[in-house]
Amino acid sequence: MAERIAKGWGIPEILEFDEGKVEGAIRIQDLFECLPFKGQSKEARGNLFRGYLTGAISQLYNRRVTVLEDECIAKGDPYCKFSIK
Repeated sequence: MAERIAKGWGIPEILEFDEGKVEGAIRIQDLFECLPFKGQSKEARGNLFRGYLTGAISQLYNRRVTVLEDECIAKGDPYCKFSIK
């Protein structure tokens, strides 16, 4: 996650993560791809970060995972939140 901060993607925080089940939630403040649409969209816009999380976690744990964007600043939420299942 520190690498993404350095690249200007936003400020991520792991809210919870169960390594055994490979499930959890990540919140990210000021996600770069959603900022231009802040409060103006009816749908979540963090597709690049969602794909990044899906690929990175799938590779790290050698399991297929699904990542959903539950909250998004583009929709008017205070941050973007992704759930991992």
